Amino acid sequence: MESKEYKVILARTDIEDFNPLFEKIKDSFDIAKGAYATELSLMTERDEGFFKIHEPNEPQPFCLAIDEDNNVLGFILLEADSRTMTLWTCHVYVRPEVRGMGVYKLMMKRVKKFAEDAGFRYLFSIVHKRNDVSQKAHAHVGFKKRWIGYEIPIEPVNDNKKMNKKL
Repeated sequence: MESKEYKVILARTDIEDFNPLFEKIKDSFDIAKGAYATELSLMTERDEGFFKIHEPNEPQPFCLAIDEDNNVLGFILLEADSRTMTLWTCHVYVRPEVRGMGVYKLMMKRVKKFAEDAGFRYLFSIVHKRNDVSQKAHAHVGFKKRWIGYEIPIEPVNDNKKMNKKL
């Protein structure tokens, strides 16, 4: 991909002056979200729906890298935890053709500035153990490995009555 100019913005969809730009990038953003879900599902052997990004119930900030043609080059969706004063990077994606070109680094610079200005104490991210590219990118911008995550797959309960009794 040829080098293009791009900008990094941090916004929320509930802010009125963001809506005109969001309308211009919506299709590109939807494509990027789909590519993100596909990439992670292949890596983790989970259904794409597991990674599908839904519109949040409450407005949450997010960071976008957009080129001059309003194509989304990358995104970081954020979630704030006011109890622990932690800002979570819930979903991070950079299009493969612009990886290694500083897009993620500039988005994280903007996210860190937002976190500092808003008074957060921590910036936290979870990366899948097979996602070496993301792990290296996170380390490159200053994340330190502090936690190890575990999961137990739970088989779904087919009988709603049984599930309601257990609750």
